[in-house]
Amino acid sequence: MAAEIINQIYQELGTRNREFIVFPKLDPAVSSGVLKKLHPPDADTLGFRVHFIAPDGYLRVVMAGPLHETSVTWMRRECLSWAYDGLLTPRGYRQMTDSLILHNNFVGAFAGSRKTPDLTYTPIINGIRREFPTVVLESGWSESRAQLKIFPGSTSPVTDPHITAEELFDGRPPEDMEGRTELPLSLEELRLAAREEILQQGYIPKLC
Repeated sequence: MAAEIINQIYQELGTRNREFIVFPKLDPAVSSGVLKKLHPPDADTLGFRVHFIAPDGYLRVVMAGPLHETSVTWMRRECLSWAYDGLLTPRGYRQMTDSLILHNNFVGAFAGSRKTPDLTYTPIINGIRREFPTVVLESGWSESRAQLKIFPGSTSPVTDPHITAEELFDGRPPEDMEGRTELPLSLEELRLAAREEILQQGYIPKLC
């Protein structure tokens, strides 16, 4: 059974016909065999995002294509904007990481679960990376690819969200940063980045 699931995942990776594939209620022996193959990733499994909820035996494998990764590029640009605008200091920039990390240190009922977020920001305190990230980005949509031809803007002003330095650095911001400093996230930039990718894929997005 595990071999069949792995083969199906490889086939989906090759065609990219779906954004994700789900395997619910897997037997523990089967899920163990699948996860051993998917982690650590090899050349055939790069580009996966693996989400496994151990208590339910629920496995979701996301195929990280160009449109899916648009939000990751946007988030990294926003981080650079914080630095350019003087909101994130050079010391602060060095005291965080956005490395793609598999999180498998869940405990209690969720022990054995695994999660690979699209992007995370994890503070580095006294030279030690914190066990869990403070900012997690997940990308996805419920519509089909065809329905994504239309990507409307907001019909009314939308207040951009933000995170604070206090939140980003888990309550311990660098000495040269105020904890209450707001780090904005431009929804308009995200919308425009998605529009560019949709256009490149041959679709015509609609902007209101």
